[in-house]
Amino acid sequence: MLSDDDRRTLLEQVIGNTVAEEIQVDWLESPGWSAHARLEGSDGLVGYLLTSPEWQEARFAVPHRSTFLITASDDGDDVRQALERLARVVVAYLSNDYEIESRRGIFGVRTTLAIHAADGTWRIGRRMSQPPPRSP
Repeated sequence: MLSDDDRRTLLEQVIGNTVAEEIQVDWLESPGWSAHARLEGSDGLVGYLLTSPEWQEARFAVPHRSTFLITASDDGDDVRQALERLARVVVAYLSNDYEIESRRGIFGVRTTLAIHAADGTWRIGRRMSQPPPRSP
């Protein structure tokens, strides 16, 4: 079973292996999370990576959106893979590799954050998130 310290170490390793040097990383204290990192790109865009026992999350400041991956097992490899996927999405966002898509619907305009990461395009809306399929 992974402890909070183990999860923080995993997140530190993933960020160290995935994030470019020009991205500033700050560690935040956040109740309910094992670790919470704030990442800021050179042009001021901000993203976050968070980890907890079964929930790995990426958040984006503009537009305010988030996506998560559930890691049902407490297997360190499963948690690491989820954090790596999310870290690549945050890095793509901080590199301005995204678009904001707008679609008119019955209740007004819906905006979706479409981030073009190494493993495909992630579409992240206000109430939904659609990651690309995992590669085998």
